Amino acid sequence: MTLFAVLRLFRDRWISHERLRFPIVDLMVSLGPEERGVTSFIKSKMLWAGVACSVAFNALNMMNAFDPGIPAPGVYIPLAPLLHAPPWNSLAPMSVSLRPEIFGIGYLMNTDVLFSGWFSYVLLRLSNVAVTMSGHEVRATPYDYQEIAAGAYLGVMLGLLWMGRSSFRLVWQQAKSALMRLPVGDPNAEHNRRNRRYASIALAGFLYQIGWAMAGGMAWWIAVLYLGLILVFAIVYSRIRAETGAPIWFLFPFWQQQKLLVNFLGTGLLGSSGSGSLAVLAVMGFLGRGTFPQLGAYHIEGMELASRLNVRTRHLAVVLLTALPFGMILSAILFLQISYHHGYYSIDGGANGNGGWRVFMAIQQFQDLASWKAKPTPPNLPLIAHTLFGGWLAVVMTALRAKYPGFLLHPLGLAMGASYGYHLWFPFLMIWVVKLLILKLGGAKLYRLFVPFFLGIVVGHYLMSGIVWGGISLFLPDLTRKFPVQFA
Repeated sequence: MTLFAVLRLFRDRWISHERLRFPIVDLMVSLGPEERGVTSFIKSKMLWAGVACSVAFNALNMMNAFDPGIPAPGVYIPLAPLLHAPPWNSLAPMSVSLRPEIFGIGYLMNTDVLFSGWFSYVLLRLSNVAVTMSGHEVRATPYDYQEIAAGAYLGVMLGLLWMGRSSFRLVWQQAKSALMRLPVGDPNAEHNRRNRRYASIALAGFLYQIGWAMAGGMAWWIAVLYLGLILVFAIVYSRIRAETGAPIWFLFPFWQQQKLLVNFLGTGLLGSSGSGSLAVLAVMGFLGRGTFPQLGAYHIEGMELASRLNVRTRHLAVVLLTALPFGMILSAILFLQISYHHGYYSIDGGANGNGGWRVFMAIQQFQDLASWKAKPTPPNLPLIAHTLFGGWLAVVMTALRAKYPGFLLHPLGLAMGASYGYHLWFPFLMIWVVKLLILKLGGAKLYRLFVPFFLGIVVGHYLMSGIVWGGISLFLPDLTRKFPVQFA
């Protein structure tokens, strides 16, 4: 509810003033029925042509899982065999990612975002080549730039606050006067009352979370910083979904809310206020890797959908409040019952009895905690520099785009490229080229003509790989591992 209330304060700015695109909402509304029956979008031949392309792509991969002799495009094409000679081998691991959902929804994205996404990632990978050429060894992984991404997220947040400073100043003034009676006959009375209500909910919820962390032993100032970073990352992720619709679950820097504190302050300072601070930081580490940012995206997309369907946000909040306790109680009962009956190490993908990915991540957190206590660490200056560099780039891009509207680089593209560019760069590059060609050849008219086609690619992919292949996996789990489908 805290995140819902915070994003409700951003809603007027994003939806009414900036008029963000909300591509995911566009897709949902397009597939919905009209008053007189099936929408014209469903009848579009271009839509079904896109669906057919995705069906063919996934069908070949599925048949290849049954019979490896059948040629199929696959999901990834590794570039390592082409990059075996130094210094170019430092680009590895780098691969061509075949993700129809990214390719399809990318057609609705701003070309500046697309260009910035693939260009920033390729440029970061080329920095590895430069380091290798200088005589240093590079041990590359797919996600080497998380600190730069974290800085970009913080820079984007600063940009959002600065660009919307007049709106947020008004909300702040309304929140400060929450106990004052509104003037009779004020035409903005209902709007002001609503903003005061959501600002009060956001503040009360954030203070409650701080109190919860303090009850576990965390110092208040560490709780403010950590939970504040959790909230900031969720807001920026929500902005990315609202503006670009990028259908990626983990499109944010992994663990960086926790690691930013460790990198900037060191575990020595964090633990100086008592061992409880480090313990709670480890226990609450899942917030930096879990579903909290995605909830924000669902909230803001739900508000936009409600706006288009003439549903009041208050009704949306009531539904959320009603479902929240029911979902919490039911999920707790099911989780505990299944875990104790089957054993959590077995149900979490750990058929060997050692536990699956979630168990591994939990163990890693407590191993880090033991390491922090055994040997306190000072601030990590190189990683601090990476974070500041990412933040500086995002702020500069925001300022240049405000001053020069045609400036090509977009801070959201940087944030996405540094966070998850390993999977994004090739689909972004391809759809960027395709979209530029379409706009060059036929302008806005031809662009609108192809919108159903690319949305059909998205629909077809989710139907085949999500529903059909997901259903097959219930009965043939070993077979479906040969064609792993990820929407993360």
